Amino acid sequence: MDASDGARIWEAVRERYFSRAGAWCVQNVNALPGGGNKPELTNRNGLRIREDVLYRDAEGKENLAIRNRADRALKILGPTLQRILKPDETILYLFGAESRRGLLQMILRRFSFFADTLLVITDKRIVALRVWSGTLGMKWTGSIRSVRWADVSNAKVLNPLIPMFNLRFRNGTSDGYWKIRRYDARKLDGLLSSGLLDLSGEQSGARGAAALCPRCLQTLVPRKYRCWRCNLVFKDEKGLWLRALFIPGGAYLYTEGLGALGILSAGLELFILVVSVLVFLATAGVPLPHFFGERDTTVGPGEAVPIFIISLVLMFIFFLLPLKVLAILRCKPHIRDFIPERNLSELNNSVG
Repeated sequence: MDASDGARIWEAVRERYFSRAGAWCVQNVNALPGGGNKPELTNRNGLRIREDVLYRDAEGKENLAIRNRADRALKILGPTLQRILKPDETILYLFGAESRRGLLQMILRRFSFFADTLLVITDKRIVALRVWSGTLGMKWTGSIRSVRWADVSNAKVLNPLIPMFNLRFRNGTSDGYWKIRRYDARKLDGLLSSGLLDLSGEQSGARGAAALCPRCLQTLVPRKYRCWRCNLVFKDEKGLWLRALFIPGGAYLYTEGLGALGILSAGLELFILVVSVLVFLATAGVPLPHFFGERDTTVGPGEAVPIFIISLVLMFIFFLLPLKVLAILRCKPHIRDFIPERNLSELNNSVG
């Protein structure tokens, strides 16, 4: 066999297995001539992985960026996935996305640089892990959402320019994800038609997506912020509202912890508070040096106190309240995804 024969064989293989609009048709990967290219199924720290699928792009080529991303995610979230996945369950692919929670949330999150969800595609289900992503790395919030492929009645990747992953479940509900990288969308589109997914398996009782308790893995009841099985307490909407209204940056600090967004929000609210009070007081004719300790004979205590109170009320209504409402709207979907009150390290210790 000369070089030209080898080139013709490779072109035939390429046409057969990479023909679906650039998507990798992996369903017949075991049927290559000569019996080569068998599934590269490995076990890493208790997790079954198809390396020939996980580390390759839509064209079937191994991609270093995809490999590094997958290895980093498995290193951080590997212990969590070990508890969630079954021993015979195989990880096929994982990528970042953003949960589509309505038009308002899509507008509020449009200019966010980081995805809020890590989607783990296995042969038996989709696992969505809510994460805080940033320049310092990935942090799991403790939120888990899972759906079996057998509970999915329809799954499509739409809009090649702004890819969206739409899911419809057998119980009549639907879900979706966006802000997906285009090469991830092409790979996902190929997986949906690959034959690697167990679409005819056993359905769950919910027949759709369900949130899971991170401690006992039981299905959680929507908007009931305590696990019915192990009594694990989750952050709730009442706590979100109270902290958002009365603590600078309270919405983000309550939802994300001491993160960059919470610190920036708290600093901005404090700055607006101080500046607005001084501006209102100056506009009202109250000499500012009086509030720094100098005595002013033109304004008595009886006049200064009402002006000060009115200034605080107006400042809150026109400046701080809109910021706090936007923060609540951004954080409420994360609260409804169930974030444990307890520290995750303490939670893992109690589980182990």
